[in-house]
Amino acid sequence: MFRKIIGPGDACVKSRRRVNSAVRQLHRHALTYLNLPMFKMTHPILGTRDIKRAIEFYTQRLGFELAFGDKTDPPNYVGFRRDAVELHMQFQFEHEMGTIRLRFLVEDPDALFNEYRERGVECSGNGVRDTPWGTREFALYDMDRNALTFYRDLRSADKEHQHAV
Repeated sequence: MFRKIIGPGDACVKSRRRVNSAVRQLHRHALTYLNLPMFKMTHPILGTRDIKRAIEFYTQRLGFELAFGDKTDPPNYVGFRRDAVELHMQFQFEHEMGTIRLRFLVEDPDALFNEYRERGVECSGNGVRDTPWGTREFALYDMDRNALTFYRDLRSADKEHQHAV
């Protein structure tokens, strides 16, 4: 006489859950079979012992903008951005610190080297150089001894030149 109200344990809800699960599996398989990229970008986190000094170095000397920071004073975690590159930085105690090495692919390492020299940044003593592995690059250390290398791939530049000619 009276019809039962469908509840969460009934067939309709169970069927919807099976469909949602199947859609998630299909999405995972589509990424694999269509060869779509899984990874979108990376945000390296550099350690620092003095975040205020690091903010000044990266913004005033290296030309990054301060993109964000947490709400503490001084901040414990910040992010810098320059063009398409974003770096994150976090305060770390001495026992947590270690040398990090980052390589930045840039359009013109010579121009960037000159910019940094004008800003008083101490770069590698041998300046910008062509390497045996096919790059043009220079390097520097920030105040926490994180190693930063700025390079251009000479082989891809040669290919671009050949296509333009």
